[in-house]
Amino acid sequence: MVLTKVQSSNVQAVGCDASGLVVLFRSGGAYRYPTAGEKEFTALMAAPSKGAWLQQHLVGRPQFPAHKLTSAEIEALDVQESVPA
Repeated sequence: MVLTKVQSSNVQAVGCDASGLVVLFRSGGAYRYPTAGEKEFTALMAAPSKGAWLQQHLVGRPQFPAHKLTSAEIEALDVQESVPA
């Protein structure tokens, strides 16, 4: 999966495909939200605070279960620089 780097003190990069939304944190951990899709990805990318948006809309919500990625899954992620607006 291709992830795009974002400006955030907490979130390093995010990406979305048919398997769901993936969030890579600066701490090194990453989570896949398989029931989150393009709608959530677009809203997250537009949010002024990525961490605050995640806390308000995804983290801990039963409709958006999180699955922690293994180190091998994290290494397989393709993290790219953000595209200038």
